[in-house]
Amino acid sequence: MKTVIVQFSPSGNTLKVSKMIQHELEARNQQVTLIDITGNPCLFQSEEKTREYLSEIVPPHDVLLIGSPVYAHHLQYHVIDLIKALPKPGGKWGKYAIPYVTYGGISSGIALKEAGELLYQSGRIVHAGLKVSASHKMTRAFMPEEFNREKLSEETIPQVAELVNRIMQLEGNPDVRSNHRSLHYNGLSTLIKASFIFKERVWHEKRYPKISVNIDACTLCGRCIAQCPVNHLVKGANHLVENDENPCIHCMNCVVNCSKHAIALTGEMEKGKAFMKHMIEEHGNREKPETSVYPTFENKILSGKNGFGDKVYMGMFRGLESKTRYTKNNPVDVLEISGIRDAKKVLEVGCGSGYFTLPAAKMISANCEYWAIDIHPYAVQETLKKLQNEGVNGIKVEQLNALNTLLPDKSFDQVLLYGVIPSPFLPIDKLMTEMARIMKPGSKLSIWTINTLGIRKGIIASKLFRYSWKKGNVILFEKI
Repeated sequence: MKTVIVQFSPSGNTLKVSKMIQHELEARNQQVTLIDITGNPCLFQSEEKTREYLSEIVPPHDVLLIGSPVYAHHLQYHVIDLIKALPKPGGKWGKYAIPYVTYGGISSGIALKEAGELLYQSGRIVHAGLKVSASHKMTRAFMPEEFNREKLSEETIPQVAELVNRIMQLEGNPDVRSNHRSLHYNGLSTLIKASFIFKERVWHEKRYPKISVNIDACTLCGRCIAQCPVNHLVKGANHLVENDENPCIHCMNCVVNCSKHAIALTGEMEKGKAFMKHMIEEHGNREKPETSVYPTFENKILSGKNGFGDKVYMGMFRGLESKTRYTKNNPVDVLEISGIRDAKKVLEVGCGSGYFTLPAAKMISANCEYWAIDIHPYAVQETLKKLQNEGVNGIKVEQLNALNTLLPDKSFDQVLLYGVIPSPFLPIDKLMTEMARIMKPGSKLSIWTINTLGIRKGIIASKLFRYSWKKGNVILFEKI
């Protein structure tokens, strides 16, 4: 799987995320090319010239990632122009695309929606999207301290890992549909504001304060020119010159980084400060989730975050430890059929009360790594308690979502889905895609269920597993 990342990062936040994505992909032995268009003089021109240049510098790939900051609720307009200039998929241009954006903690607006729609219109399959809450760089010129200055940190990595998980799902999966509609997550009111109030190009031209250069103070050191992301500032014969063909986008790099304070803002500064203060107080860090991958695969109904879901889950939970269940479906007998004694790394999905976890822990070999996961915190708590009461150590029990585990690719040689499917809360296609991602080629998928009707057909239809055999209520599949 070859990935190309094309990103525009006026103030550095998007570049940080781009490098996180690159690092995570390379850690999984993926071929990655990162192309930073920030300050590139060959771009920000006509659509035709941009297309010609991209055709030259972008190597053959399967997946194209486009990274951009959010400016005034929108995808930064140079990135909009870049996406419009992309050649159609075919030849060296891959059919999959994933946009990602960074925003200053106030609103990510409709930026991902715009990116997704444009990439879809270009003929690409938009598999996912990522938004990242970061520092608000424009506030450097208006506020005593940059808003969210330390926001973008290592805490962002889980979402980056999740995005890379989505990329890895594409390999060998012929039935991928576009998820661009899932990128419209901020609702109608945000769409209306972005469409009729926050008009980025107009605001840059007419509402934002202009920069002013003090020729006497300027030493023509070139620092501001190097940091201008759109080549608006250029060296003249004797002083700094503003290039009107490439308008200022108000990244504020030149203002805050000029050691001689030769560049300043002019205009209604107090009005600008008041507006920024209002936006931060009313909207700062209120968007939930602040950082997220879309489409979200969060099963809120059964995750301990929903009152109705809790009642449903606890109702099911009460029956997990019944004497009748132990008599009719002895867990040791069921586990023996699956052959976990020979496994090296096992994942049990939906551990519940630990009904299968405890006997499995006593059956596996000493060098076997055993993971048990469940989406509900009560299940994790009860399973851990059961293991501790029996003096069993070394079993990893985690609260994770089966549809999006965040576990490493190709890491398990056996997965147990015992009493988990069929379930209205676990779509079989999404579940099989995630299980196939985390399983090694040729590894075993063991399913135990009271009602096996239709299970085999649904899993074979995923084209990710082949049927091996069935004994009693245990069905075994092999990952293709």
